[in-house]
Amino acid sequence: MRSVVRVIFLALLFLAGSARAALPLTLYLSTHPTPAASEAWPTMPPQPLPKGLRPCCAFGYDLHAELLGLPVPFYQLNNVVTVDSLGHHQYNDHLYSGVANLIGLSGENNGIVYTLRGGFIDTAHVRDTADMTVYIFSQLLPKLGQAFTLNLGEELA
Repeated sequence: MRSVVRVIFLALLFLAGSARAALPLTLYLSTHPTPAASEAWPTMPPQPLPKGLRPCCAFGYDLHAELLGLPVPFYQLNNVVTVDSLGHHQYNDHLYSGVANLIGLSGENNGIVYTLRGGFIDTAHVRDTADMTVYIFSQLLPKLGQAFTLNLGEELA
């Protein structure tokens, strides 16, 4: 019985090894022009310039803060976090967003996460860059084809 199973297994292995990849559909390589879009999808209105930056860059556990050279009692920051503790990203259009994030009153938590392929990633930098990308896109789209100047401010420019 075992020898029969081995023969069947080897036959299947041989057949699988000789299989070739095939496209399930034929390729559509038409030279006809693509028709113009008949519907314009709505986009967001121009967004305000992101205000301030999220607290970032501190690396480690049980970090303590100082204010004017004096330690701040009872304040501790664990900046290496898990993905589950990050919370939802929120567009940073208020100056108090960074302060709320620092003192733990924001639903958006930032920190440094470790990924297998990307290494250590500072989510505050990623979110600040995403906010600036949304801002630039929301300013450029309504003015496509027009000459204009976009002032990016001093941060992230």
